[in-house]
Amino acid sequence: MRSARPRGKVGSAGCGARFGCHVCTVSSDRSMEAMIEQDEYAYMAPLNKLRNWLAYSATVPEFRNYLSKGLTEQGEISISPNTMSPLWTEQTLMMVLSIQEDEFDYALANNCQPRFVLLNAEQLWVIELGWLRYGHHVPLRAQKLRRLVELRARLYPPDDCPAPLSKPILAGSMKLPFAGDHYDDDFLGLRDVLGEFTDTTGTITKRNSKGEHHTYTDVPAGESLAFDEQGMFDYEEFMLDRDIARFSNPDVRPGLVLMHLLRIGWISLPRSGHADWDRMIRHANRIHELGLTPILNDPVALVERLGGSRETYAAGDQYDLFSEAV
Repeated sequence: MRSARPRGKVGSAGCGARFGCHVCTVSSDRSMEAMIEQDEYAYMAPLNKLRNWLAYSATVPEFRNYLSKGLTEQGEISISPNTMSPLWTEQTLMMVLSIQEDEFDYALANNCQPRFVLLNAEQLWVIELGWLRYGHHVPLRAQKLRRLVELRARLYPPDDCPAPLSKPILAGSMKLPFAGDHYDDDFLGLRDVLGEFTDTTGTITKRNSKGEHHTYTDVPAGESLAFDEQGMFDYEEFMLDRDIARFSNPDVRPGLVLMHLLRIGWISLPRSGHADWDRMIRHANRIHELGLTPILNDPVALVERLGGSRETYAAGDQYDLFSEAV
């Protein structure tokens, strides 16, 4: 790791209270566009391009994920506009890291602090754990993108991004079977099979909101999601590249890698969140089992993969990406 890359928050210089508006997509940012014409604030030009990319891409249907995160009691899942797709999140993270890396290069060349830091190491791990939790990405993909950028790979927002689309963007909605016969099997959620088998991890039993008792691996837990700073540093220095080589491919279940990271001990989950993490790990592993990751941005392909018909989907309720059913 290069010494110019701070592990914590670094204060912004130059634009003071103005800084931060580069992620606001409510309207065009005429103030920033005027500022970057001045030499003092020219370094903010990539941030303005990032803002324009965020505003435009949010209105592009192909950049959406169409698989819900929740199930009905019958094990069905909704196919309808949801969060942003894996393609979009990976491209946007690569853009953010590229802009940040260029700023770190500037700081090294000029023997000064970076003028902005968009993501620190902990925040990137929050992204990685979210991607593992939801199963929308190849394991350790965020960390692999970080390594690629450090090795000089780059992806930048377009110079002339189109304006956000203003007309309604319609997509259908329907529910289809998702869970499968083994969805609730004991060792498919927040359970570390290897750790329990070798007696390196224990188990705890908790009661859920329905009064049912469930057993989970006794992972490190605290008041909120947290990282041991020295443990994180040691893992990144001595184990991360090996794990990227081992795990960052489509054949590896996200839940397996998440339990591997928790077993090492430098990540603590929220103490009250075992049931929620268990639910989402099952969800992620099922996405992997069904091979849905490459088609999460294609609602028709999702419908057909889950046994539905495109004709029924097209005839169902229509939703605007930004409002309710129409």
